[in-house]
Amino acid sequence: MKNINISGLNYDKIVLETIQLQIQHLISKHELLNTSSEVWLDNILNSIVVSLKQYIPKHELKEINHSYPKDWFQAFKERYYPKFILKYYPVEYTTIKLVVKDLYPDIALPDNNPHVVLYKKVTNLNGETYET
Repeated sequence: MKNINISGLNYDKIVLETIQLQIQHLISKHELLNTSSEVWLDNILNSIVVSLKQYIPKHELKEINHSYPKDWFQAFKERYYPKFILKYYPVEYTTIKLVVKDLYPDIALPDNNPHVVLYKKVTNLNGETYET
């Protein structure tokens, strides 16, 4: 390390070395099914952006609505308040919607068509099999 004197101030000379950094992510051919990609230069952020989009066929099975007390005080009211008080000060609830879906990532979409017709065999409670 060299000591350099500039305008009466002493500075230490430091030599910086470089290291190589690399970002790599392995994506299999199976994961690239129904996938489109884009690469562009973002001049504002001064960076390269890589975007991968994948379309996966899905089928909604059912929708579940679940309600629960809004906070701990509402849960306390629900459990311990007498019914005549709850008529004047009802319990406030939060409702969430859960959607159960079947995903089919192994089905190739023809020509990036977002709609696929699927026929599957169904067995009813009597053990009879039929196609839907």
